[in-house]
Amino acid sequence: MKIFKKSKEQVEENKSEDLKIENQENKRETTSEKKGVVSLQFSEEMSEKRIHSIITVAGVSIALFLITLMMHTIVSKVVYPNFSMANEINEVQFLWGTSDNDLKREDAVWKQATDENKIQKIGKGQDYVCIKVDIPAQSNQEYYTYYTNYAPSKVLVDGKKIYDNGYDKENVVGNRCNKVELASSAVSRTMEIYIYSPIGFQFRLVKSANGTGLLSNASGLGIAFTFGILILAIIFVIMTIAISIKDKNIIKVLLLSLTLFMGALYLMLYQLSLGGTLISDSVFFSLQLILTIYFATSMLVCSLCSINYKFKLWQNMFIIGVFVISLGLLLIENRTVLLIVAVIFSMAICVLIGLFIIEVAKLIENRTPYMSLVGIAFVYISLVNIYNLISLTAGSNGLSRTVVVTGIAIYEIAMYIVLFKQSVNHTILIKERANQQLESAVSIQRMATILSDVADALTDKQFASYTCQIFTDVIKRNELAASNVVTDDETNEKIVIPSCAAVRREDGTFEEVFNQGGIEGCDYEKIMSMYDGTEKSKVKFAQTYMDLIFVRIDQVQIIFHIENYKDGLSETFQSTAMMIHHIMEIAFSNYNLKSRIKTVQEDAIISLAEMVEFRGKQNKVHLYSVSAVTKVICKALGLSEEETRIISMAAIAHDIGKIAIPNDILNGDKPLTDKEYEIMKKHVVYGYNILSKNSGDFMEAAAVIAYQHHENYDGTGYLGLSGENIHLYARIVKVADVFDALMEKRTYKKAWPPQKVREYILEKSGIEFDPAIVKVFDKVFDEAVEASKTAREKYK
Repeated sequence: MKIFKKSKEQVEENKSEDLKIENQENKRETTSEKKGVVSLQFSEEMSEKRIHSIITVAGVSIALFLITLMMHTIVSKVVYPNFSMANEINEVQFLWGTSDNDLKREDAVWKQATDENKIQKIGKGQDYVCIKVDIPAQSNQEYYTYYTNYAPSKVLVDGKKIYDNGYDKENVVGNRCNKVELASSAVSRTMEIYIYSPIGFQFRLVKSANGTGLLSNASGLGIAFTFGILILAIIFVIMTIAISIKDKNIIKVLLLSLTLFMGALYLMLYQLSLGGTLISDSVFFSLQLILTIYFATSMLVCSLCSINYKFKLWQNMFIIGVFVISLGLLLIENRTVLLIVAVIFSMAICVLIGLFIIEVAKLIENRTPYMSLVGIAFVYISLVNIYNLISLTAGSNGLSRTVVVTGIAIYEIAMYIVLFKQSVNHTILIKERANQQLESAVSIQRMATILSDVADALTDKQFASYTCQIFTDVIKRNELAASNVVTDDETNEKIVIPSCAAVRREDGTFEEVFNQGGIEGCDYEKIMSMYDGTEKSKVKFAQTYMDLIFVRIDQVQIIFHIENYKDGLSETFQSTAMMIHHIMEIAFSNYNLKSRIKTVQEDAIISLAEMVEFRGKQNKVHLYSVSAVTKVICKALGLSEEETRIISMAAIAHDIGKIAIPNDILNGDKPLTDKEYEIMKKHVVYGYNILSKNSGDFMEAAAVIAYQHHENYDGTGYLGLSGENIHLYARIVKVADVFDALMEKRTYKKAWPPQKVREYILEKSGIEFDPAIVKVFDKVFDEAVEASKTAREKYK
């Protein structure tokens, strides 16, 4: 039976594309440093690397944090001149008490403030303090600004209250600094500042003649920093959009920008807290605490996204819960309770730091790019957040805006660098992935050719050689060979992937029958022990090696070990490798039965077609339904029983060329762009290239169907063929394929009722479909519906 007529000449030109791909192999082969012996001691090395990565990330992060604190100490004395001793009033007396009444006792002993005896409270102690300041006669109006770190206070001048910031009412207030105005006076006066601090604070008093002092210089510079950060966020977002980063990465960048805005908002509140009674309500203190928690949580989420962490449902709910529950802090006015909340959250951050470092260390061990930078940035900003939380609620001197700004700047810049590089690499990988899958398809083409050679293989050793040839070819074509793989002694050019194989003896032990690349001490028994009877356990992918098990009659017969590929394996390679293993195992189970080679060939191609369908998020039901409907049409056309069998079986492989289509296009949720559609159309060429490597009626029929099944009778299909120039087999499968696609429910449409499908096919007669086939199909339409239903029930 001759399958090809005019159509075969039309596809000859497409062989050149396959030839071009084959020729790329020589260009991709490179020389590398020869390595005499390759061992299997990967697990110990990896654990050592992981420990080293953990120590490095933690050590660098802590060192960077300590440097930031040192920088804060220096900057606070150089950048803020109005905080100098020239403006600060130190000649004050103070008195501590357990209640406000203790401060009014006439027999109380007042103390003089000195550098060694500062007015401050750290931790537990007396909660009330009164600071007495002698104000000399003054001819001009003067302003006094004092720092209480969110503690309520009031001011009396000669016993008369002139300022009250929640002293008798509040447990905490929203402002860190308080400003009082004193009119000119010809006599000296006494100013008393009463402060209630249940947790802690440090007191400072600054005088200025123009009312600016503390607020103008300190807050002004901080607000400038805040707006600088906002502008930086906007610039990075614009740059991100400008280089056309994919949607997933845009979400990451927007999340990172959100953390930046949260940090800027916190800084804004911090600066406003220096502005006297502008935000004195305690709710503003709670807002600062909430924003700090939001900021820390967002940093965690952003960092996890940057390492492509897959969030579970409960983890998403937990994160949302943190954001929602944190709002409850607005109702809490007790500073001790707020401190407890801050400590608990800080402890949680410490736990998360440990878990995150371990996760990052695994990725560093796997040589995932930029993970060291991500780990250091996250741990560093987490330490800043912990210090900030405790300082804010415990009432210490407070975390300087210098540290906050530095922390935010270092983290955000580091993460933007990582995301930009990941995005650029992602864009490059999208292009490379298509090439890699195409290269993998070429290896599958070779495998199809080798299947015919398998018929002549009489020993397991020969089979091992064939199989090793296929898998090492895929590794080389995907450029996965490590830099230290050995090279051929004679040519010093050909890359030799270290690999070995063993065959089961009659006594159950294994005899090594193949070894290249100098592998020593391969533990075949250990590899076999990992097989638990499931398909999944037949193929094991590790970071730099993989194991393959071939089973015949429920018994492990051959074991392969291949190693020294680099930097892990992509999903594309793993999918291709599993396809090849599955098909080769079919051949292995039957290679010694020469009489069944045609059946083996068909089984292998059908299995590959099924796996391609699964890869496209479909199932094999569609394939067998198309096959069943094709069989009905062939019988109605009067074709022979053998020809009907071949066509209906070959129809199963009509979309096999989609193995070379990138996942982003094959499984995309959005309509294809013009460029993506052109790539998708190439699957008919890829399918032909895969199937045309072997002779035989089934392979020839499958090849022409795969190549022409998207042709329309009027010439508007993929290739532009029309009428009788389209092979009969392809015209038959075209009707069966469209029929089943319309009858089937898809993600983008509902299943059509049979009558609507019938009307559509009749309407498109002479346009999409051969009128003669449509006429015959209409007569057996009900039979086709029943055949499709039976196939779906059988293979669902």
